[in-house]
Amino acid sequence: MTNGWRRAWLAAVLTIASGAAGAATYANTATTFAWIDASSHAQVGYNTVPYKFNGTLGSSVCGTVPPVIDDTISDIIPLGFSFFYGDRTFDGVRIMSNGRLQFVSSSPVYDNTTCGYGSPVTQLPIPNAGLNYTMRIFGNDLDPTLKSDAAGYSTSCTSRTGANACFVSYATIGASPNRRFVATWNNVPEWAAASTTTGSYNIQIIVQEDGDFIYQFGADVPGPGATTGQVGWQVSATDYEAPSVGYPAPNTAVRFFTPHPVLEYRMEESTWSGTGQVVDSSGGNRHGNPVGAAQTTAFGKVCRGADIPAAGNNAIDTATPLASIGNAGMVAFWYKANTAWSGAGTQDVQLLDATTVNNQWFFLVRRGGTGANAGKLRFVVTDSANNVRVAETPALAVAANTWKHVAVTWTFNNLTGGNNDRLRIYVDGVLQTTTAFTSTTLTLSPQLGTLYLGGSRFGLAGQGGTLSSADGVIDEVNVFNYEAPANKVAQVMTQIKTLCLNHFAISHAGSAPACLPPQVTVTAHALDHTAIAVSGAVNLSTSTGTGTWSLLSGRGNLVGGAPDSGNATYQFISESKVVLALTHPAGSMTAHATDGTYSDQESPSLTITACGIGKFNACEPSSPPCTPVAGSNTYGRLFTKLANTAFQLDLVALNSSGLRDAPFNKSVTINLLANTNTPTLNGGTNCPTSQTATVGLGSVSFAGGRASVAVPSNAFASTSPNRVAYRDVRVQFVCGAGNCSPAVTVCAPDAFSIRPAQFAVTSNANADATGTNATAMPRIVAGATFNLAADTSAAGYDGLPNFDGSKAEWLSPPAGGRAGGVGTVFGYFTTPTTIGTGNGATGTNFVYDEAGYFRLRGAGVYDTSYVAYSGDVGNGDCIAGSFGNTVDASGRIGCLIANVSPTNHFGRFIPHHFDEAITHGCHAGGFTYSAQPFALRVTARNAANATTQNYSQSFAQALTLAEANGVTGGGIAPTSHAATAFTGGVANLTPAYTFVRATPDHAPATIKPRAIDADGVSSAGGTEATTLVRIGRLRLSNVYGYASPLRMPVEAQYWTGQSWLRNADDACTALAANNLRPNPAGWGMAAPGTLAGGAGQIVLTPTGPGSINVCADLGADHGVNCVATGAGLPWLQGKWPGAATFDNDPSAIATFGVFSPEGRKGVYNREMY
Repeated sequence: MTNGWRRAWLAAVLTIASGAAGAATYANTATTFAWIDASSHAQVGYNTVPYKFNGTLGSSVCGTVPPVIDDTISDIIPLGFSFFYGDRTFDGVRIMSNGRLQFVSSSPVYDNTTCGYGSPVTQLPIPNAGLNYTMRIFGNDLDPTLKSDAAGYSTSCTSRTGANACFVSYATIGASPNRRFVATWNNVPEWAAASTTTGSYNIQIIVQEDGDFIYQFGADVPGPGATTGQVGWQVSATDYEAPSVGYPAPNTAVRFFTPHPVLEYRMEESTWSGTGQVVDSSGGNRHGNPVGAAQTTAFGKVCRGADIPAAGNNAIDTATPLASIGNAGMVAFWYKANTAWSGAGTQDVQLLDATTVNNQWFFLVRRGGTGANAGKLRFVVTDSANNVRVAETPALAVAANTWKHVAVTWTFNNLTGGNNDRLRIYVDGVLQTTTAFTSTTLTLSPQLGTLYLGGSRFGLAGQGGTLSSADGVIDEVNVFNYEAPANKVAQVMTQIKTLCLNHFAISHAGSAPACLPPQVTVTAHALDHTAIAVSGAVNLSTSTGTGTWSLLSGRGNLVGGAPDSGNATYQFISESKVVLALTHPAGSMTAHATDGTYSDQESPSLTITACGIGKFNACEPSSPPCTPVAGSNTYGRLFTKLANTAFQLDLVALNSSGLRDAPFNKSVTINLLANTNTPTLNGGTNCPTSQTATVGLGSVSFAGGRASVAVPSNAFASTSPNRVAYRDVRVQFVCGAGNCSPAVTVCAPDAFSIRPAQFAVTSNANADATGTNATAMPRIVAGATFNLAADTSAAGYDGLPNFDGSKAEWLSPPAGGRAGGVGTVFGYFTTPTTIGTGNGATGTNFVYDEAGYFRLRGAGVYDTSYVAYSGDVGNGDCIAGSFGNTVDASGRIGCLIANVSPTNHFGRFIPHHFDEAITHGCHAGGFTYSAQPFALRVTARNAANATTQNYSQSFAQALTLAEANGVTGGGIAPTSHAATAFTGGVANLTPAYTFVRATPDHAPATIKPRAIDADGVSSAGGTEATTLVRIGRLRLSNVYGYASPLRMPVEAQYWTGQSWLRNADDACTALAANNLRPNPAGWGMAAPGTLAGGAGQIVLTPTGPGSINVCADLGADHGVNCVATGAGLPWLQGKWPGAATFDNDPSAIATFGVFSPEGRKGVYNREMY
């Protein structure tokens, strides 16, 4: 295998394989390569401060002694934030020179000092007892020893700076809650022999505050270890993964994340009373609906649960179609039955159901009673070929009111090999049964509906199912879109929280100045004060009934109450805490939180101190100018500003009473103190103790105690570090002793933010900005992931945007497409912008479920929190909910950073595959005659198997049909179908397959019409239908007799490959009286109607002795001429006597009374006398 092919293969393996894996906490996916420039990051060497590489740590011995730093490990380096890895939280890390991070915790104390050495490269392979809580980006024998540090060392590592700098570095970048710890090996070679290195590698680990981590692989010069270095991670000896060996393709990146269920119901709501109240904690917003008498109960497995009585239609409707879960999946839940699982007085109960069409099953039933099936779990699934697949456990003896963890998994994976598809049932994490079968084409039945939990979906029972509901309590439901292995089933069973929500804890700094909104954290606590994740609405209030809340960090939405009421509602989404800013006047107050059932029990008093009334203040320009008020500084409001935009400030000097000091006519130096993050204030001056930038505005002359100062548009851009966006900016007044006695340095109490004007949103789905071109490239599969990027071009902005898929629209949807014209788009940004440019926010997990295009209206991408840090949101210094950049009558702009105008259209999105369904020419018989049209329904589907309705008319593609089952000797016609055949994602076609007549004719064969469009979308990736094709003919047989009536046999026949045989499957062919022609006319005649078992009779009533010819007009003929009303059955014409081709109508002769019975029956007669 060549090196290039090998490395491309490794890149693919990294994201789809698990070469070595335990019960893996983390999954991985390819992500955008976005190398972070580490040239300014702190480096680690043998003598660097404050952190250096060591050859020995206590009893842990590495492979070398500094200054040689091959096989060394660093001091503990603070992460700068808390990082949850596996099952515990860490705040520090050690860098091991051979491509590892080893995590450290200060409380409780944990430190991994395992070092070892790197040659051979396969030393300490994962899993290893010494590598718990480590990350291995590339396990090569990397050697960053600097040539000048080690005499006689032969290495390319000659400089720590410059274009070819060789170093190991670290840095913590970004702002809470999106901080990142970056460890970089830059142009580091590998050890090859004593004092000798070769090759070079650029690798980077990014540890994210949100719990994910990213491996980035830059350019490399392969050394001998390039093919053997391991890539992986390890939490413990049983929880690890090493998905690849060898250096992946350059300029690629992999994100590791905790896989989440597509649906998770914890059943923790206090009560259910309507639609959407069964909260989905997965973050997917697939909230469920209680059906019938289903209601929450305090007696769940974990806290509350769902009580589902047996009698009546009681269940939880997930509103989630099976198709959106997919052809592989798992449903797992805890179940406590009110009765024993079997025995007298017990009954069958339905635990899961997605059945909406009879005989198209998807359900799990618990069998009751005393019969042979009592105590069994039975999982029944119908596949796309109408095969009923069943997995059934042995009888399980379970007493009443006993909790059991039940999981079912399925996979229709289309892989080659025997028994590759499976149904499985687990109880308490133990595999009870497996039903395996072989297929490369089967999927779940496309006729399944949404998933019901604990009851019957549609009132249909069969295959051992029942209409009785669960008769018990269901809790902790998890649904995954892949076939979870046994260790994942066990993990889901054991990872349930054992603590229940008991109260909310409110924490803050205890005191804060009114001019810097305090950050208030609301945390959900168990009885022992452990933080636990919850979902649901929490109402916030203040003891004073005043104040305004604004959101700083949290997954959910904050909805404010009445202005300055202290009230708001926050929606927790599977999270333990939310961080808020509270704008509140000076004084003592207590914050409160309640979800209606549980309230705060830990909420210390918060003291808001008045900001000092100094010698000076600043205001927004107004006419008349702002008027100071004695004892107050709230008149001095400063509004949110736009980056790179000039503005003006009014300044006022104050006397000791806080009123305007009219006699003050002196000069004062004015500065703007700007911070990219929340500062700490000096209580005496209202000024920050440090700042990112000091923008000098020079000396300003006051007259009558007033002045104004203009801030040019480039004021911030031209001041180091040349940022233009700042979260917190304060006006500083410096008045020397010559003009103020004593000298004064104070800041205006109100801060303001300078925000970017907008997001520019781009995508790799960029075929046509107008969204009108139905053939433009590139093509993105609907339901597959694509990228969005958001840039502000405002250095200093380092936020992580939010995404609002409800703002999607399409200006040119096709006729007959989806209602509303646009599909559903969802996803989120995972990488914040880079502070140096304000650009580069990306998300690689966006999914659009439709065909065609979409664009985002204004605020489809937005940031709600950036200006909240300064208090601008809470103080009303910007327009809440607005992204406007033009000042309103009050002089304010919107609080939101957003795309202010619609984006370009993103696309072009195409179906993932086609699904087919056939109605056979003779559907009741399951076959089609050669040349007989059959109904072929082609449905365009996305990757989740939902119909792409916008694949319609002008935005569909021309379709080609081809036989794909290897059948020769004929062909499908027509092969080409116009794009307009599709409406709403569905094309109803009527092709026919015709065998070329030969000697001998073709035996029956099963054909598979394959649909392929101009984009290469094919039914090969979906469900393909088949039909059995037979060459047929209709035969009329001669009849003669002396008794009336005469019965002329009619028989539908097919060619077996050797002879003609009655087609016993034909219950479809029909002949009416007007399709028949007697010659001469006059006899009574009754048509056979619809054949039964391929046979029928023409009943003739003669008017006297004689013969007539009876023919059946099946269609236009070219030889035997039958003139009647055509029956429209040309495929049953044949090559009858007198004809040269196979398109002739059948006929036969009926003779009555011409021959005596004896003569007709005799073969040889002799008279005896």
